[in-house]
Amino acid sequence: MKLTRNLLNSNDILLLAEGHTFTSDSLVCLKTFDTEPSNPLELFVIAPVTQEEKKEVE
Repeated sequence: MKLTRNLLNSNDILLLAEGHTFTSDSLVCLKTFDTEPSNPLELFVIAPVTQEEKKEVE
């Protein structure tokens, strides 16, 4: 998954920049920042195209 927008916390501090490609480590770290139930982090991502989806287009 890749971020399509900057990820900001509730104080508008940049946590991850647009274009960041998630790894298992970055997702684990991100969970530590998502601690406010009243103000959850909002992620805008695009998933990579799978081989099967590529074949459907052809």
